[in-house]
Amino acid sequence: MESMGRWMKQIRKIAGNRLTLLLVGLSAGGAALAAAAAGGVSGLYRYLDLGLAGCLAAVFLFLMWAVGLLKDFGNGFRLVFYPRKDVTRMELQKAAKAMEAARRISALEGLLGVTVYLVNGLYRMEEPSRILGPYLSLILLTVLYTGIFSLVALPVRVKLENMTVSFMEEAPEGEDGLEDAQTVYFRLRAMGLTDREAEVARLVCLGLANKEIGQTLYISDATVKKHMTHILEKTGCDSREALTELVRQGSA
Repeated sequence: MESMGRWMKQIRKIAGNRLTLLLVGLSAGGAALAAAAAGGVSGLYRYLDLGLAGCLAAVFLFLMWAVGLLKDFGNGFRLVFYPRKDVTRMELQKAAKAMEAARRISALEGLLGVTVYLVNGLYRMEEPSRILGPYLSLILLTVLYTGIFSLVALPVRVKLENMTVSFMEEAPEGEDGLEDAQTVYFRLRAMGLTDREAEVARLVCLGLANKEIGQTLYISDATVKKHMTHILEKTGCDSREALTELVRQGSA
């Protein structure tokens, strides 16, 4: 029952999110326009070319994976709809960049698809009456699908950027949840740590091992160890436990 209560709380939180309402509104508006253009709801199937949509999605996911942004892309949606108190500034920045890259990749993919259809159609111009309708439909559907994706990705990217800005603003003491991220981050920066060192040190204070820190910040274990050496030197601590205690004393 307790688990069910947590799930219901999460669902209510997502349902009340302005971004969720915006995406639902865009979807409903697009469906209404499509239904009106098709002469009713029964004509909506004309806009659901599952083969084309599946092909575009597969190519998009492959390209995102090839450039190493697929994980950050998925993490962006999770951070927006399931925000965490222990989120790092680096995570927010990487997710926002991945969302913008996804929007551009989708646009380029749509442009490439339209070009392929046009070239193929020009080679078959000996029978224009037969190919004109299907080819124009494929071209316009490609533009429609990539446009819909851009409309979905844009507000998510803006939300992530706003979360990054909010994280970087030193907030007043006493607000719930700030001790887990912002306050600790700025306290570590005040000790003379660089931006990345502060991120690493904050995760150390949360009890994460080097491997876990590397996975969170997308850096190697060797890089984490190098940062830890500099962190301990700058703070005058001789161990991770001493660093954690120093930060806790600052909090007290």
